[in-house]
Amino acid sequence: LALLGFGVWSLVISMAAGTLISVAGCFYASKWRPGFSVSVTAFRELFAFNRDTVGTYFLGYVDDAIPRFLLSLVGGERAVGLLSIAGTISGSLTGLLMGPFNEIAMNVVARLQSSRKTVHELLDRVFAMTTSVIYPATLGLAIVSPLLIPLVIGDEWIAAVVPLQIFLVLGIRDATGTFNIAILRGVGDSRSPLIILSLGILFLLILAPLLLPYGVAGIATLIALRTFLTWPVSAWLVQKAAGYSAIRQIVIGWRAFIASLGMVAIVLLVNFHMPTHWSEIARVAVMIISGILSYTGLMFVVGAGQVREIREGIGWFRNHHDGAVEPA
Repeated sequence: LALLGFGVWSLVISMAAGTLISVAGCFYASKWRPGFSVSVTAFRELFAFNRDTVGTYFLGYVDDAIPRFLLSLVGGERAVGLLSIAGTISGSLTGLLMGPFNEIAMNVVARLQSSRKTVHELLDRVFAMTTSVIYPATLGLAIVSPLLIPLVIGDEWIAAVVPLQIFLVLGIRDATGTFNIAILRGVGDSRSPLIILSLGILFLLILAPLLLPYGVAGIATLIALRTFLTWPVSAWLVQKAAGYSAIRQIVIGWRAFIASLGMVAIVLLVNFHMPTHWSEIARVAVMIISGILSYTGLMFVVGAGQVREIREGIGWFRNHHDGAVEPA
């Protein structure tokens, strides 16, 4: 369609076609079919939950659209493009690393919500895994991005480096906070996600006049501040609904965080002492290798307890993937 000259409608039709194919595939794969048997009680329960679900999707769309709309007013389409590429790169990284856990989080919590102790044990192990992966990956990419972005997608995108680095710092929150809405929905609390998103939109509107003059970097900072400001609230709502400590949600990965900061310091030191005549590819490769080695070593020194929890988490994840729900 793009080659035939449909322009932006190529993207619209592509998304619509993808959705229709997905729906058709799910309908074909599932055994359920619509019928005339109706339970008024079940309808009321599902209606309330799905009403809030639709509201969550709507507020999520508004929350995502506000920064882009404001940026388009002051920076134009190029500024929005820089913000989008930064968000796409950071989102792809966290989505790749967090996707499998996020997909099953709500289902697992829903199936085990009768045993809060078991849910807490599973969350401890999953968070031990996610923090140990997300912290070094996002902070490490933030360090190498000034060299990597021009190398991979070209010098014309170098202005996206700063907003990308800002978005990557959000990995500190995403390692645990990204599960909060799924956990809340898993225990049947469909109203709290609306509170979180509404509060986030309010923060955007309050902070936007202060940061909008700074362009792409200002809007990226606006999104980051909104995310970190709503994190304690969402953690508290999870504690209230599922009984999982809000403080523990925030500090559970402290060992991985310290090891990641040590890794960042070592990588910066290595980069500073590398010969200037080396190619960009060689410099990036050396930085990545030194980051992996230093983080691994620091984790065994600083985070021996978390390494044990990671092994248990891997065992649980495999068991659940095979249909089991018992803690490893």
